[in-house]
Amino acid sequence: MKQDKLNEEIIKILESTPGVAGFSSLIDGQEEFLNISIENNKNLEISLGLIIKRNVTTKNLTKEIFEAINFNIKKNKIYTLKKLNVYIKGVK
Repeated sequence: MKQDKLNEEIIKILESTPGVAGFSSLIDGQEEFLNISIENNKNLEISLGLIIKRNVTTKNLTKEIFEAINFNIKKNKIYTLKKLNVYIKGVK
């Protein structure tokens, strides 16, 4: 699976996750809200910049995102999810 397709699938997962209100850049001044690093051609490190809805617990939201992304990655049997960094950049 190429990184472009992986990006698209992760964005679909995030858009369909209840509690996610939008995306925000990881670094001020840049538009990138999703960063995927691939180590040794199999280990993924994913960083996300999210804006969440009010009254959403970040622990449950992060767990739900992790489970959905991890399931999708394991389904394709190419990569393993080594680390998931979720940065909450705002609340709506």
